[in-house]
Order: sequence, then C-alpha cells, then structure tokens
Amino acid sequence: MNGSVNVYVIDTSALIDIKRTYPLKRIPPIWRWLESLIKEGRLTAPQEVFNEISRYTDDLKEWGEKNPDLFVKLDLTQIMKVREVMTKHPQLFDPEKPVPDADPYVIGLALERRGQRTVEMKTMNTIVISHEGSKKSHIPDVCKAYTIRCIRFEELMELEDWKFG
Repeated sequence: MNGSVNVYVIDTSALIDIKRTYPLKRIPPIWRWLESLIKEGRLTAPQEVFNEISRYTDDLKEWGEKNPDLFVKLDLTQIMKVREVMTKHPQLFDPEKPVPDADPYVIGLALERRGQRTVEMKTMNTIVISHEGSKKSHIPDVCKAYTIRCIRFEELMELEDWKFG
C-alpha cells in the first residue's frame, strides 16, 4: 500500500457558511481550490445537498450548477447506508419536510467512501465537512458514532495547506 489520501464529503451547512465568509465574487481563490478538489475526485456531496442549495437563487446555486461533478447521485450502496443511518439515528432527519434532509445522505456517502482505495492503491481517509453544531444528534455526533472525522472548512484549508499570498 502506498499511503493514504484525504477525501471529503461536504454538507449544505458548510457550503452556505463558506459562501457567507468567503463570497464567490470577492474571494475566488477559495472556490478555485474547492473546484480543484472536485476535479481530483476528492470533494463530493450527495445530490441531496444540491437539492438543498437549489432552493435559493443565488451564486451558490449557480456555482453548484457549474460544478455538477461535486454531487453524487444515489446508488444502491448509498441507499443501504442511508437506511442504516436513518434507522440508528432517526433524529437526524425530519420525515415531514417536503425536501429530504441531506444529513443522512452525507453520512451515507461518507460510509460508502470509507475504506475505498484509489487507482494508486492509496486508502481514502474519508472526512466530513460540516458546520452544524453538536445538538441533539446532528452530523458531528453521528460521524463520531461511526468513527468518521468531522471538520469545519477552516480545518480543510489547514489539511490541504492552502495559503493566500
């Protein structure tokens, strides 16, 4: 085995906070760095994250439309993982919502990616990026239950050694 590589699954909360803190039109390098991770196949989100950001007509929605490779369509393995997450952590979603919560899908995608190997036979360290707080049972708590690392965007910048200047 030739080491490991970090891959990330990002939640809606993180994308919205990144947009607020680092506006697309004011700080484009941040968004180009994210796009480079998408092109490398190292940054993904379930399709449900796009569905959540699509409710807004703003530059984040437009950015998502321009970066369709970020969003992974649901497959059978993910469905099985999402069902497991929803069974073990029913407080993670609201069944009454007309648009399903992306949270169980974020965890499901992370579980699917965990342990996969790249073409170079590197193990993928799957990390979830979320800006949710730890109240009731949200993404950070469920990640902890599955021993999946959960970070904020600033930690991603540090892990990837992104620097301005």
